[in-house]
Amino acid sequence: MNRKNKLTSFLLILGICLLGEVLASSNIKAATYQVNNFASLKSTIESAPAGTHDVEMTADFDFTGPAITIPSNVSINLHSDSTRHTLRRGSTYLNIFFNITNSNTSLNVTNLIIDGQKDTMSANPSGTLFNLGSGNLRVLTIGKDVIIRNHKKIYSGMVVDNDGGILNIKDNAEICDNVQLDNTAGLFNLGGVDAIANISDDVLLHDNYYSPTAATTSAIIIVNYGTVNISGNVKIYNNGGSSSVTGKSIYNQYTGTINFSDNVEFYNNITATGSPITNRGEIYAKDHVKFHDNKGSVGGVFGLNMYNTFPTIINLLELSGDVEIYNNEATQNGGAIIVGEEYRSDTMLVPHQLHITDNVKIYNNKANGNGGAIFVQSPTTNVLIDGSTKIYNNEATSNGGAILFTFESHGIIKDNATIYDNKALNDGGGIYINSNMVTPVQILDKVSITNNEAIKDGGGIFTDAYEYLKVGQDVLFNNNKAIVGYNENLPVIDPTNYAIYQTNVLVPNNKW
Repeated sequence: MNRKNKLTSFLLILGICLLGEVLASSNIKAATYQVNNFASLKSTIESAPAGTHDVEMTADFDFTGPAITIPSNVSINLHSDSTRHTLRRGSTYLNIFFNITNSNTSLNVTNLIIDGQKDTMSANPSGTLFNLGSGNLRVLTIGKDVIIRNHKKIYSGMVVDNDGGILNIKDNAEICDNVQLDNTAGLFNLGGVDAIANISDDVLLHDNYYSPTAATTSAIIIVNYGTVNISGNVKIYNNGGSSSVTGKSIYNQYTGTINFSDNVEFYNNITATGSPITNRGEIYAKDHVKFHDNKGSVGGVFGLNMYNTFPTIINLLELSGDVEIYNNEATQNGGAIIVGEEYRSDTMLVPHQLHITDNVKIYNNKANGNGGAIFVQSPTTNVLIDGSTKIYNNEATSNGGAILFTFESHGIIKDNATIYDNKALNDGGGIYINSNMVTPVQILDKVSITNNEAIKDGGGIFTDAYEYLKVGQDVLFNNNKAIVGYNENLPVIDPTNYAIYQTNVLVPNNKW
């Protein structure tokens, strides 16, 4: 063999070897399998070699158990063939469907219906559909055109129990008509602080609820100790069912962070006890998110109520960037938001913060008590409302048509914020400031308080004493009204205390 042929042969062999190494080391698709029964599905997945595999369902069938565990270093794409098929819970199988708990494991589910057959079960299931282990090498994706429905469950996580892996729910997935039967986590339980859930791209979460006899300390949709990102036209609605059904929709625990963004809509979620979204960690909402037509007993949408032995934890709600909160109702206090716990001598209070900025609108909310839009309490509460925020057309059947401050809470309303067209059937058509404030509520920098109405006292603002209020420069009070009482616009009621107010406080067109 001449030198040229030897070189050619060497290069050919080298190329084949390199190609083999690439194929062996990369996670390319190794095979496509078709299955038409549970036994075939289980054996196919559990015997799959390392790599990525397509598993295609060609018929509807029952999941009869036992659970399917995905091997280490295996990625499974589970989907139907050209017709979307149904994987049903067998009427006597009560345990887990899929374990994604081994190292470097992923399951991607698309174009499939998973039906829990809750009305045909012989007993109540205790096993979740997807058990997702800890560590970011364990990934579950519920993707394009998946429907998960008709499931009921006792214990945590009707759909996913996530101990610390990555959960992705996206691409028109729909999860509906599921029922939690006891006092534990609902659809998604993020029980580990490292757990992540990304919910995006037109996902629908709706018509899920607690049974009427269930307790109220957990949530129907999400219980979170980790991080949840909800974005991209996701809709969360009709969860809770009726005003007699208990259970929150979302429960963010003290280590948890939840981010709402990019046209998410949360509406018509109802709880008879507490708030539809209860926050003990950090929640951020921005960029055209809407919360509307929800109902709770305290806080028509949000309730911040952290008190325990975690003094360094911040209980935070931040709303920004064209967020809208409207048409919500509380059967007691806080038509849209309630912040803080009442003072309790036997507990260590955690700092609460509410920041509303950048063209947020809070309107048409109602409290059948105090604080038509916002009820603020607790000695450790700090509220900042600024950045052209508008709070309008809210109503309280008692005090504080827009906002009520009490229990030594702190509040910096400023920077072109406007409070208008609110109504209280008692005192404080716009704002009510209760006694025992440590730091005065401050109204600063071109704030406008106009066209508010109180049936009794304080059309614009009611406060027990002047030292609880400080009004700064360029604040406008205009056309506020107290029907049967006095003090439409508090700054002119007692000239002897006028020194606490700075210049350019305008009080035109008011009646007393």
